[in-house]
Amino acid sequence: MPSDWNETKLKELFGKYGEVDRVMMARNNPKSKRRDFAFVNFSTRDAALASIKALNEVELVEGDEKVGF
Repeated sequence: MPSDWNETKLKELFGKYGEVDRVMMARNNPKSKRRDFAFVNFSTRDAALASIKALNEVELVEGDEKVGF
């Protein structure tokens, strides 16, 4: 995940598939450095399944970084 992505960016990306309840970005405690993954929780199962179907094995390019789903 690109280092400049935040919760807002992920909500925007995944919000296309349904209402996003929560985004949890993995952090390395106690240093609180970002890692390269996040969890996205949807309000409905159908929204989660729609995002999986749409993004399964998709690779996005953001600058010189690749993001795989």
